[in-house]
Amino acid sequence: MDRRADEGSAAEPSLSPSYLVKSFHEIMGIHMPGAPDEWRLSDPKLIRKITSMLDQEVEEVKRELVHGDIEQLGWELADIVYSAFGAALELGIDLDRKVREVHQANLTRCSPEGIIIRDPDGKIEKGPSYKPPGRSDD
Repeated sequence: MDRRADEGSAAEPSLSPSYLVKSFHEIMGIHMPGAPDEWRLSDPKLIRKITSMLDQEVEEVKRELVHGDIEQLGWELADIVYSAFGAALELGIDLDRKVREVHQANLTRCSPEGIIIRDPDGKIEKGPSYKPPGRSDD
């Protein structure tokens, strides 16, 4: 197998969003607690910064959805991911783990029989088999 085919794959840890954003934070000297740090939620300056940053990125995505520039929309969606990973790092949240848990939870939206329920807009709804993230099989 040609190993070059795998170069730059999303699975490569050095290219994961968390790795890239963490390296940016290190370069910029942005504080990143190593574990969840709930007291940071009571820091109004940090919360304003995170809220403003995420609000701005969501507004930019909405603008591009209306304007129909798919290339720019891709950049704006990437900015949301980058900003979300940055916010998580500043709060000490392991977002890679949270994304994996959400993924596992989302897979339970489909019933064991393969039934998928969609709302009128096509969003897949939580079915009777749904298990929220972070919960064990009970």
